[in-house]
Amino acid sequence: MARSRNDALNLALSEHGRKAYAWLQQVRDLKEDISRLDEKIKEINFKMTSLPSSSAFSGMTVQTSQPQGANFEQLVAAKDYMERELQKEQEQFDLLKEQAKEVIWRCTEYPHRTLLMWYFLEGFTWKWVGERIDRTERSVYRIRNEAFEKIVLPEDAIWLER
Repeated sequence: MARSRNDALNLALSEHGRKAYAWLQQVRDLKEDISRLDEKIKEINFKMTSLPSSSAFSGMTVQTSQPQGANFEQLVAAKDYMERELQKEQEQFDLLKEQAKEVIWRCTEYPHRTLLMWYFLEGFTWKWVGERIDRTERSVYRIRNEAFEKIVLPEDAIWLER
């Protein structure tokens, strides 16, 4: 039976390394959550501007882009809620990203630093990172694991409730 990458990662890392990985992974997860929320807000904006309504004009029914009643109000309420959530998550992300950036810079050097920054803080894939630092996939994972072991989490490390 083949193991997943997370299983292999957990076997390769000490408890400290797994904790460092989990701490950095929450930055990446939050960045992805923010992107999803932003996309949903864009979809709602599109729906709000394209809701059809009709009006009588010289005995004909004409479709206009004027939003209609309840559907529009529901979209506005959903958009307001999502925008508040997006703002909260963005504030959390900014704090966590700043703390993670400081830890990565303090605890690692090239290529460890570059690899962690690009993957966890910028959201690039391991493959993309490996290509940019001219390393094989296997080498990228070895460097990544070494970096997790070097990370020293601060006493006040931010942990998100999820």
